[in-house]
Amino acid sequence: MAVLQACERIYSDENQSDEFQLALLKTAALFHDIGYLVQYHRNEEEACKIVESSLPECDYTRDEIIIINRLIMATQMPQQPRDLLEKIICDADLEYLGTTDFDNISDKLFRELQQRDLVSNKLDWDKTQIEFLSAHQYWTLSAQQRCGEIKGLNLNKVIQRQT
Repeated sequence: MAVLQACERIYSDENQSDEFQLALLKTAALFHDIGYLVQYHRNEEEACKIVESSLPECDYTRDEIIIINRLIMATQMPQQPRDLLEKIICDADLEYLGTTDFDNISDKLFRELQQRDLVSNKLDWDKTQIEFLSAHQYWTLSAQQRCGEIKGLNLNKVIQRQT
């Protein structure tokens, strides 16, 4: 739900008003992580398969499904969005990096990755976080303005834990 709400907020903040485009964006936001139900790595591709099999039954056209899948695939790392809708979903997906909820979400992600043996301890996790936060960028002006400063503070907190 957080990504859906962030998509709506960023879409509005970017002065967009096309309700049809927003509906496609919201659909992509709802489906973008569903691939985790099938596999952890390359989950975006699995999400697209689920979209392909589910949305025709909901009267989505082939062209609409193509757009939704394109938006889902834009969230794959490394993110390389090509248009505004892709930028919005990418920013919404990682908005937490620049929020006061960062520590809570980061801790949940650490535990998830630890259970999958993808990270072994907090020290390694913090190193990964520092690399990720340092390389990450928000794509939309509204996300840059709203989240950029807090993301910097979050990065500094993680760096401080390393010393």
